[in-house]
Amino acid sequence: MLNKKKILIAIKGFEKKNIYKQPWLWVNNFALDNLSKYEVYILTDSQIDISSKYKILKDSNFFKTYKSKYIDNLIPNKIYYLINPLSVLYFWRFIKIKNLYFIMGSSKFKISNLLMLSLSNFLLEKKLLSSQVLSSVTPFFLIKKFFLLTKAKKIIFISKENYENFKLNGFEKYSVFNKIKLFPKIIKRKKNKINLNEINITYLGPPLFSRGLDYVLESFEYISNYNFDNNKIKKIKLNLLIRYNESEVFYEKSYQKLISLINKSKFQNNIYVTTKFMTKNQIYKTLRNTDIALLPFKITLSDLPLVVYEAGQLSKYLIVLDACGVSEIAKDYSGIVAKCKKDIFSSLLRILYK
Repeated sequence: MLNKKKILIAIKGFEKKNIYKQPWLWVNNFALDNLSKYEVYILTDSQIDISSKYKILKDSNFFKTYKSKYIDNLIPNKIYYLINPLSVLYFWRFIKIKNLYFIMGSSKFKISNLLMLSLSNFLLEKKLLSSQVLSSVTPFFLIKKFFLLTKAKKIIFISKENYENFKLNGFEKYSVFNKIKLFPKIIKRKKNKINLNEINITYLGPPLFSRGLDYVLESFEYISNYNFDNNKIKKIKLNLLIRYNESEVFYEKSYQKLISLINKSKFQNNIYVTTKFMTKNQIYKTLRNTDIALLPFKITLSDLPLVVYEAGQLSKYLIVLDACGVSEIAKDYSGIVAKCKKDIFSSLLRILYK
């Protein structure tokens, strides 16, 4: 039997706590999909203890020097490197890497998405958002010029919308969309008529205003203030399932602002915040009892957030904003893709008046 060809995927932070988050889950599944044709290696800067059919190599120096003894010894036929749109501007890092393929893990967002970020949003989360905002405003022609200087073979896109966007802007010859199955099929709950005695609206995710938490609160205030005919709505609850713990210091200011806004709301008694760790079964149970999953992400740090898959499969209705790498999931589950904050308000009313 002939020896299989070898591929190596370089990605930072590939560790157990991240394996069910994006973009690490996509990389994991991409690696598994290639096992039938290749020997697969993942090169990372973290020590990871998981049972896998591919091999995991640790070399933190690679992400500083872009040289590794593993590459010299293995001589892989293909090397995949996870990037964002800004990465190729540092083309000199990649020039000496042969047989290089990029994996585009995050999108180049529209100006309309960036304008949804208020100045206070950005200043609050600038450590997380700076690279993503700079990526989005970098011109395509410049990204293309530097991509060609790297002599990489192709860019593989995680998001189909991002792929189409790059294709339309001069990357048709260099772009590949690789659809990877990310989420196991769950028995989808039928969209039964909502019980108007108690409406449950749910947000699930980190306490980030770039993920639209301000829009969630404003939408809840709007719908709670709305004068429905004959008082048809008895109670509206907002469930905020916040993925946050005190060790995540980069979320702390956003979380404190969230609590401050809730305390100022005249509907605070109907807002329920959960920060405790929830198992997948607990999350699924909450989403199955959710009438409307409201996930108005303005921009995301990585494409195809898993929570949108979860909400799309389990909640009765799903509302998202038109953001690259998010709206494509919502469309797969017949979700509502809103263009702006006012569109979220009208979408909520349409659902409740059905």
